[in-house]
Amino acid sequence: MKLSLAFTLLTMLALGFVLMPAKQAQQQQSKQEVVSSFEIYAKWRKDFLEKLPDGKGAPHYSLAVVAQRLDNNSARLEITMVGRTAGYTIDVRPLYVDGTADDQSGGVPAGSEATTKVFTETESNEINPIREHEIEIVADISANAVEVKWTPEGSKTPGPYTIIMPLKDAPTTSVAGSLP
Repeated sequence: MKLSLAFTLLTMLALGFVLMPAKQAQQQQSKQEVVSSFEIYAKWRKDFLEKLPDGKGAPHYSLAVVAQRLDNNSARLEITMVGRTAGYTIDVRPLYVDGTADDQSGGVPAGSEATTKVFTETESNEINPIREHEIEIVADISANAVEVKWTPEGSKTPGPYTIIMPLKDAPTTSVAGSLP
């Protein structure tokens, strides 16, 4: 009986040491998956822009977004915009997208649209100024996507840039960019 109890305790202890590192690795992996919109932009810049001749310092425009549902009624978006502009407008709209092949509408509104208008200094010497915003929106429980539209203003600025991306409990990311 003592031998059986000792064997059971040793087995449980050994399993604890085996399972504990697996659980810690899983927690570390989930922590590493959470990234900022600036990190998404930096990865795009490295993977795409820096591979072009003279691309590293080239003037460009980029919109990077991290979206996450906070609860059944709201969502948070972290947005990074890069590019020289005289100002810009950000429009954020929660959507319900049914996911069928014949749905060409881009989705139906599922919450309140949020608009932010920003005027920037045109005197900046920066080639690619970076601007960041965090926006919370009302997103109905049916909202499963979000549309982010960035409209840069100025005489030579392209745009608007529009991203439609999933809205989930876990963060989702997207990035768009171009050269002028």
